[in-house]
Amino acid sequence: MTPALDATHGRPAVVTGQQAGLLGGPLFTLGKLLGAVALARSSGAVPVFWIECDDADIAEVDQVRLPDAEGELRTLSLGLEDDLRPVASRLLPPGVTGLLDEAEALLPAGPFRDETLAALRAAYRPGARFHDAFRECLSALVPDASVVFLDPTTPAAKEAARSVFARVLEQPDAVEDALRRGSALVPDPQVPYLAGELPLFLLDEDGKRRKLERHGPDTLALKGTSVRHERNALLALLEKEPGRFSPGVLLRPIVQDALLPTVAYVAGPAEARYHAQLPPLYALFGRVPPRVVPRPRLWVVDARTKRALSRLGATAADASTDPDALATRAARAARADTAPDPAALAESTLTSLRAAMAPFRNALEPLDPSALPKAFAEAETAIAYHVQKVAKRAAAALERRDTDTEAQAKKLAAALRPGGEPQERALPAIAFLARAGRAALVGKIEAAIDAEDPGRDLVIDLSA
Repeated sequence: MTPALDATHGRPAVVTGQQAGLLGGPLFTLGKLLGAVALARSSGAVPVFWIECDDADIAEVDQVRLPDAEGELRTLSLGLEDDLRPVASRLLPPGVTGLLDEAEALLPAGPFRDETLAALRAAYRPGARFHDAFRECLSALVPDASVVFLDPTTPAAKEAARSVFARVLEQPDAVEDALRRGSALVPDPQVPYLAGELPLFLLDEDGKRRKLERHGPDTLALKGTSVRHERNALLALLEKEPGRFSPGVLLRPIVQDALLPTVAYVAGPAEARYHAQLPPLYALFGRVPPRVVPRPRLWVVDARTKRALSRLGATAADASTDPDALATRAARAARADTAPDPAALAESTLTSLRAAMAPFRNALEPLDPSALPKAFAEAETAIAYHVQKVAKRAAAALERRDTDTEAQAKKLAAALRPGGEPQERALPAIAFLARAGRAALVGKIEAAIDAEDPGRDLVIDLSA
């Protein structure tokens, strides 16, 4: 029994997880964690956070973006080499201290920034393991939630997963068939089926994580190399060194459920899509897939953003999904609610004035046919000039207001979709922790989550 399984004390587990993002990862990572906590509390389960650190995609996790004083996103990175070594093998370099100094300069000054930076500096120390710092950072946000943070690279976890890895090596035909049938279940599979590729990775002699490919009935190769292994030799290696093996994205849930009594998994959109491919693989391993629950979708707003949403009659999802359409719609709505077209109104006004003046003109012109018709014509021309001049000024005012409304809509979209990405993906949780503090941000998200329906759109109002 693994330490993580031990920690559930025989109770079912509600699981979520994410790659170990720099400085605690994007805001949605916190949303997934709190979604799992809420669902676990409501069902008497234990919340488990799977730290995906077998992954070797260091470029994806070794970056964090923060807005500067002008709202432009600045990317901070440790510059770690993308060399196929798993995240679990990475130690934080001395440069992490300078990166934290850069983050401090970008985060808004105040007591909550100091609180946030203190927690970051405690976790992100030179020489600490990359994913351990992530765990410390995230666990400090939920000190009272009894979350089990599971590191799948520990010897105990690898030992528990060994039987899953062995079946992939022992029954490659059946595994491939399950992957092929799973891919056919959905019209646009998140993880396409590739003939010959198995959902299993091996650390080579240099510690690089490489996928296993089939080369004949009993031979497997390390993808991207000329290295070949006989299947029996790999089974013998697995017996002695299970830590060198790790699951691919479609096998990871099977390993998860071999380690934990999973009843539900709180998933992001991409995870939910690939879980739809898994029933044949679960059946092969004699397991029932857990319930897949969408994670919360978060938008954090301050007083200014909240007022802009109200003025434009928009939701946070509107601003985040299609900012250009929001700007056009808001401008049209503002014009339709306040005034008709100035040029059309000027023309109808002049028509009414001419009709009203006709009896007056018809009665007086005969008194001096040589002068009064010209005088009336000049008067009508002058009236038309001034009416049209006012109409042009009104049209200019509407244009300015349309421009202002569009500018407001674009600023709103920039706040909720910085850099063209959803706010929860573009910005880390620390961007909001530094403004509101842990208690306020975490408390408001927890209060907003509906445990019966965690995957709702949640607008977190930091101004209240």
